[in-house]
Amino acid sequence: MVQGGRPSGPGAMLNTPLVLNSTFRAGGELGYGRSGNDTWAAFEDVMGELEGGEAVAFSSGIAAASAVLDLVPIGGTIVAPTSFYMGLWSQLGERAESGRANIHFVDQTDTAAVLNAAQGADLVWIETPANPTWSVTDIAAAADIAHRAGALLGVDSTVATPVLTRPIEFGADIVMHSATKYLNGHSDLIAGALIGVPAGAVFNTVGAPLPSQPWAAFAGVAPRPSEARRPVEIATAPTPATHVPRRWFRLFRMWILSDFGIWTSPGYTISEIPQ
Repeated sequence: MVQGGRPSGPGAMLNTPLVLNSTFRAGGELGYGRSGNDTWAAFEDVMGELEGGEAVAFSSGIAAASAVLDLVPIGGTIVAPTSFYMGLWSQLGERAESGRANIHFVDQTDTAAVLNAAQGADLVWIETPANPTWSVTDIAAAADIAHRAGALLGVDSTVATPVLTRPIEFGADIVMHSATKYLNGHSDLIAGALIGVPAGAVFNTVGAPLPSQPWAAFAGVAPRPSEARRPVEIATAPTPATHVPRRWFRLFRMWILSDFGIWTSPGYTISEIPQ
């Protein structure tokens, strides 16, 4: 159970309450609801604790990702993967068509291709595991390439969650989550988060969530560690003899679908590295 973001001390509430408020009395830290909220703060605290950086809540994952794209100067260059969330693909396409950014799409499982594309880039964006191909990118290698080129490395870690991957520990500058998906796990909200906010960046003017969004997301995050690890445990657990034929059929089907089999995939080797 995740404890971050919860009230503490004897007699304190177990869960952070839902705070519905747009305006605060003058003289305090907050003046307007778009700048902050106690409910957001709890969600941001727990996300920052899990990922190891300062977190900011957003109304959706695409709002969070768009805020990162806005860090790139007009006419700047973004390196993006060939396989990633289609919503962000559309965002990048719009920026390219309007001349706001130059976009280089590369297979980010190919380190040499990323190295060539990153020269002169402002942002290298990776999604690992990627939606929908589930390809895996070496975060540490991508971070080294991005930083040597003078670029930021942004990582969409929605699929992995901070339970299985903590990109900041491998050199990522910014981590993005669509809390709509695995973090919440209940299909009853749309929300997003960024962790590792660059110095001087201001995000509270765009994409602010309704208080109910981070409140529901927080409830989903709390039990997430055990739930996120369960599929891994099931996949790697010894199989009873009575289930061997069925298990081998599934593995054979995976081998066919992935052309060469899961164990010969470069992503399998990378995923074996604790990230």
